[in-house]
Amino acid sequence: MSTESWVKRWEFFPSPRSPNTMAMATCDIAVEDLNNCLSVLDLKRNHLHPVQRELLDRFIGVSQDFVRDMRAVNGDPDALRALLGLPVPGKKDNEGRA
Repeated sequence: MSTESWVKRWEFFPSPRSPNTMAMATCDIAVEDLNNCLSVLDLKRNHLHPVQRELLDRFIGVSQDFVRDMRAVNGDPDALRALLGLPVPGKKDNEGRA
C-alpha cells in the first residue's frame, strides 16, 4: 500500500504554490517527504508516551516554522505575511477566524 493512499497530502504544511525557482521546487519535494514522515508519526501518536508526544508536537511546530521561513525567503507572499505576523487571507487563526 502506498503512503499516498493513507496519508493526507499536506496535512502539516500549506500546499505549495507553483514554485518559481528550482530551489523552491527542490524545497517543496523535501517538504512533501517531511509531511509524509510527520503524518506517519502522528498516526502512531497513541503508541508514544506523553513526553514523546510533547516532543513530536514541538518538532511539528519547528518544522512548520522552517517551511514557512524557507518559502518566505523565496518570496511566497502568504509565507512572508505569516513570518511578519500579519493575517494570511483565507487562513483561519487558532480560534477559527478567517
